[in-house]
Amino acid sequence: MCGYDQFPTQALQAATGVTLKSDRSDAMFNLHQRFVSMGYTEAVTFSFTEQSHCELFAKEPAKALANPISSALSHMRTSLWPGLCTAAGYNLKRQQTSVKFYEIGRKYLVRDTLEQTEVLAGVVMGEKQPRQWGVNTQASDFYDVKGHLEQLFASLSMLQDIDFKPAQIQGLHPGRCAEIFYQNKLLGCLGVLHPHTAKALDLSEREVIVFELTISDTWLQKVKIQFETWSKFPQVKRDLTLLVSETVYVDDLISSVEELQIKSLQQIDIFSVYQGEGVPIGLKSISLGLILQDISSTLNDKQVDAIVDAIIDQLTKTYNAELRSS
Repeated sequence: MCGYDQFPTQALQAATGVTLKSDRSDAMFNLHQRFVSMGYTEAVTFSFTEQSHCELFAKEPAKALANPISSALSHMRTSLWPGLCTAAGYNLKRQQTSVKFYEIGRKYLVRDTLEQTEVLAGVVMGEKQPRQWGVNTQASDFYDVKGHLEQLFASLSMLQDIDFKPAQIQGLHPGRCAEIFYQNKLLGCLGVLHPHTAKALDLSEREVIVFELTISDTWLQKVKIQFETWSKFPQVKRDLTLLVSETVYVDDLISSVEELQIKSLQQIDIFSVYQGEGVPIGLKSISLGLILQDISSTLNDKQVDAIVDAIIDQLTKTYNAELRSS
């Protein structure tokens, strides 16, 4: 007498005309699931838009259609943002207090030829959470959406190779936008619509945050989750307040500390950035929260002090940082 485990196995063959699901298809499905889990709704907008909207976000000329459906759909889109922003505005005018849309589609740029680029784009505006009696209403901002993207990258084991760098991007506010790099290669961008751009899209009453990521198998299928043992030993927290040049970016300070590859350094938090009374002109005060924890033993004061001294020494040599005394 044999059990089910004794039956011979045989791989199923796809029927004629049936395509088996590819790894890329699985990766795209997971991408959709991740955005839905963060409260986003998928949108599907027209691939065509009016010429003036194309010019808001691209310097390249837009491809005109030979027989457009209407003047509002006369050119192939150079960005997914106009369609998403129009959809967001439509919902807000119908008493929706919060909008979080994403779309995966192609944009079209005329260079030497007509280039088609598949991108993931999104728009966020309105309240960040439903109204309730115990919490004041807050609007979504740049850092909320940056956090959503960081959550996505973390789920794909990419976050350690991601950098957000200040940039000048057409159509976006010059002081509130950034380019996103993955392994030092441009992946996308994130930012707040420039007031003039928002007005042109009839969205001037609220702050509008948009983002775009170029779809590529290089990062799309990077799903390699590695589990590590939780430490049973207590955490040690230390705070450092440093004075650095106002031109130094916080991300550069963190990257400099990470170069030390301190195994027991689990997390770095920025809990204060200050310029004003008590800080010399041209400098800014940055407070770092260090969380230390070893996997095999409890850290003693001597070990912790050695780590903190190494971090201070690194930042002093690299960015001429100095401890703030008061």
